[in-house]
Amino acid sequence: MNEQDLQQEHSGDLFTAEEAQDIAGQNAAAPMPSALERAVERVRAVQGARSGGAGWDRLFERYPETRGEKLDAEIFEGVRGGLTPTEAYQQSRLRAMQEENRLRQSAARAVGSLAGDGGPQEFDPFLAGLNHKN
Repeated sequence: MNEQDLQQEHSGDLFTAEEAQDIAGQNAAAPMPSALERAVERVRAVQGARSGGAGWDRLFERYPETRGEKLDAEIFEGVRGGLTPTEAYQQSRLRAMQEENRLRQSAARAVGSLAGDGGPQEFDPFLAGLNHKN
């Protein structure tokens, strides 16, 4: 293919020189937000998503058992610290499950009493005959 064939093939794909100058002028006229302005916008968007009743509604929707129960102070502290209610509840549940698991493992490792468990003793006919008084 020669150059003329390539130009004809891509004539609809390319901008003319005037169109390219117009586009460049429009883009140059639009002020670019600074990094600080973009960061502030992102923080506001996150805070907006985490504030208000929508976060609590999502918690009650995802965990219906929370609607009727009293929530721990740990959850409210997490929300005040910037977490969504759902995130704070999940962290609270995770801590409780880890503590329960730790206690269960400690109980499994504990050594029993040397005196025995105090449960019922099996009847031994030989010992009963030996201890029998005539």
